[in-house]
Amino acid sequence: MGVVESLIDDSLHLMNNSASTQSDPGSNNAPRLTYTKAELTKALGLSSITIYRLEQRGLLHPVQGIRHKLFTIAEVDSFLARREKP
Repeated sequence: MGVVESLIDDSLHLMNNSASTQSDPGSNNAPRLTYTKAELTKALGLSSITIYRLEQRGLLHPVQGIRHKLFTIAEVDSFLARREKP
């Protein structure tokens, strides 16, 4: 794993841990499985336009949430793994 991917991975895991430890009255403390585009841009250090372009090129595949497109952790991990291959 490269340095950038390692930093992104650490950032995603920190976001996941902080999200799962926040108290939400309706929460069952289940692990977080998706991120919004805003959360993903912050975690990856990319602009929302870049995320949009990655979607359009078929490199990132969001799922449709109730109000927003969401990106699964598995999809983000898969995207990062594909980027790392020579």
